[in-house]
Amino acid sequence: MLCASQVFRQEPSSSTLIKSIRALRLDSYTYVGSLDSLCQSGRVYHTIYAYRDVTVSNPELNAYVHAGTLSDNVRQGWSFLALRTLREAIHANYALDSVCYTIVLHGLFRAHLVERDLRAV
Repeated sequence: MLCASQVFRQEPSSSTLIKSIRALRLDSYTYVGSLDSLCQSGRVYHTIYAYRDVTVSNPELNAYVHAGTLSDNVRQGWSFLALRTLREAIHANYALDSVCYTIVLHGLFRAHLVERDLRAV
C-alpha cells in the first residue's frame, strides 16, 4: 500500500501536489493525512496552498481538517502562519471548533508571541 509520505518524497511541483490532493475527493481523515505528510516533509507553504485549494473546493469539510492543518503548522514552528490561516478560515466562515482556536493559542504561547499575565490568574 502506498502512503502519502512515499508519494511526497519525490520533488513534484506545488501545482502537481495540489492537483493530486484536489483530485482525491476523499474523507477528512485522508485529507488530513495527506496534508500532514506534506507538512512533515518540510513543505509548509505547499501544505497551506493545498489546504486552501481543498477547502475552497470542499467548503463543507468538518473542523478536523482545519484543526489538522493548524496543528501541523504549529508543530513545524509556524505559529504565526497558523494564526493567519485561522483568520482566513474565520473570514470564509468555515466550520471551526474550539480545538482550532486552542491549537493556535497554544502555538502562540509556545513561540512567546503572546505574553502571559499571571496577575489575572
